[in-house]
Amino acid sequence: MINRLRGTILFDNIALLSLSLVVNVLGFGFQFIMARLLLPPAYAEMFAVLSLLAIITVPGLALNTLTIKMTGEYWVHGRGEELWQWIVRAGLVVSLIGLFLALVLSLFSRWFADLLHLDTVYSIIVAGVAIVATFLVIVVKGSLAGIHSFVYLGVVNVIETAGRLVSGVVFVMLGFAAAGAVSATVVSAVAAILIGGWIAKRSVKQTPAFENMHIRPLPNLSAQLQILIIAFALAAMFNIDILFVKQRFSEFEAAEYAAIALLGRTLFFAASPVSVVMLPHCISAFRDGRSLIPVLTVSLLVIGLILAFIMLILVIFPDRLFDIVFGGRYSVDYAMLLTYAIAGSMLALFSALSQLHVGINNLSVWRIVTVLTFSMIFSMVFFSSSRQDIATSVAVASSLVVAYLTWETVRVLRSSNR
Repeated sequence: MINRLRGTILFDNIALLSLSLVVNVLGFGFQFIMARLLLPPAYAEMFAVLSLLAIITVPGLALNTLTIKMTGEYWVHGRGEELWQWIVRAGLVVSLIGLFLALVLSLFSRWFADLLHLDTVYSIIVAGVAIVATFLVIVVKGSLAGIHSFVYLGVVNVIETAGRLVSGVVFVMLGFAAAGAVSATVVSAVAAILIGGWIAKRSVKQTPAFENMHIRPLPNLSAQLQILIIAFALAAMFNIDILFVKQRFSEFEAAEYAAIALLGRTLFFAASPVSVVMLPHCISAFRDGRSLIPVLTVSLLVIGLILAFIMLILVIFPDRLFDIVFGGRYSVDYAMLLTYAIAGSMLALFSALSQLHVGINNLSVWRIVTVLTFSMIFSMVFFSSSRQDIATSVAVASSLVVAYLTWETVRVLRSSNR
């Protein structure tokens, strides 16, 4: 039975989700321990700096989708030597970009610290070091997904998250506070790069050869840019609200919002492995001329079950969750928590549906997605006087994106009879 399922989207989802469950527990443990070890100002600083890191590394995070797409195309066409060359080139390019961004961040560390209301620049400087490692680990993990090595990808994710937890606790206990918590990102990323890179190189040598197959042209530079824009929009929707809150409200209010956002984002994080599995399978189905409906159906069903389970817990046990995770430091804003839960759910669906369109090269969706993302930012700048307004902006914008992508998905499936 297992052998029959091996290689199917259901098997890959089960494998990656099972290991991702371990990752989520470890990630939850990291946040749980940091929330207990760090005082509210330090916890808010950690959350804000990590969100800043996520924003700055958006080109790298967007590169995850591009890496899966490109390595997946090479893989399904049996072009192993070119595949490894592309991985190496991508690693070199993102390293140079990362070094440049790290230099800029270091030079303007005082400005960023003032922007986020931080007393010192130490966390900012550490974030600069983390940029390069973060970019490289994204290429490595994206490559593993592109070549359908989902079990190995899950193992690398576990190693990375465990390393982050252990090193974070050690650094904070040594007295490095928020800077120590951010430093854990560097240590864990380096471990993932070394182990994941070795696995990827070994796996690429086993690239399957496909005979009697029509070779489609690989995405050109314009198409690659459109893929990056789509992924950039998702990353911006997911991260930018924290920076607005940190800049506009008090340290405690920002920390309280970060706590609510953490629980709401759990919906996205829990479902994100499904999107990672979905893209390579869409590429394969599109190459073979097979129907995309089974891939889409299985993916959305799994995502729906995950979202329903977590949403139920958030609705029924919000006070209990806050007590367990944050030790009673923050009170529950039920309206904001529900709003962010909706936003997290919509962002998970945004991720999945965008992977479908990237997989089948329907990249024109970037236009509307970009417009809606900028509309969200505009709303936050001019019409958000409270934290609830900012959370609502994320929920509304992500819901509109999902509605548009759903319509676009139905149109594509009907027109292609898939």
